[in-house]
Amino acid sequence: MVSVTDKNEAFVSNLERSQFEVLENGKPQKLVDFYREERPITMAILLDSSGSMHEMLKEVHVAAASFVDTLRDQDTALVIDFDDRVFLIQDLTSDREALRQAVTSTEAIGGTAIFDALHASYRKLGKIEGRKAIILLSDGDDTSSQFAFKRILEQAKSDNTMIYASAWARGSAPRGAAS
Repeated sequence: MVSVTDKNEAFVSNLERSQFEVLENGKPQKLVDFYREERPITMAILLDSSGSMHEMLKEVHVAAASFVDTLRDQDTALVIDFDDRVFLIQDLTSDREALRQAVTSTEAIGGTAIFDALHASYRKLGKIEGRKAIILLSDGDDTSSQFAFKRILEQAKSDNTMIYASAWARGSAPRGAAS
């Protein structure tokens, strides 16, 4: 599975097969399957509201709201806020206004429990069938989790959930990655 973004990290969803090329070690590879995914998606938006995010939280709110704006009527999402603890701010819903209010309601304090937030999202999404994605908006390292990286990695390997992470550094724009 591949997601394509432009130079501004915005998703590009209107590519045709003829516009797409996969290279491995610089050599073109044969595309076996190419289609635009149309099934509903269930999304978990994870917001780092630790103290280190204080200066960047407004940007995080804007970024999270932009993910909410991409949802279609058949899609659902939930919002998890985390600092040194994890809070489910909005459970699964297709109500975009409730999701927007949830993503803009956080304040920056405390440590950073990224692994605990990922664990909580896996627990919420784990039994759901279909397409699932976790959107992680954070500035960095886990400092407060009860769960270890190894356990989260095991969950990631056994679950069919895409993780999209955007990392903020002081004074810079977010950097994105998918796994």
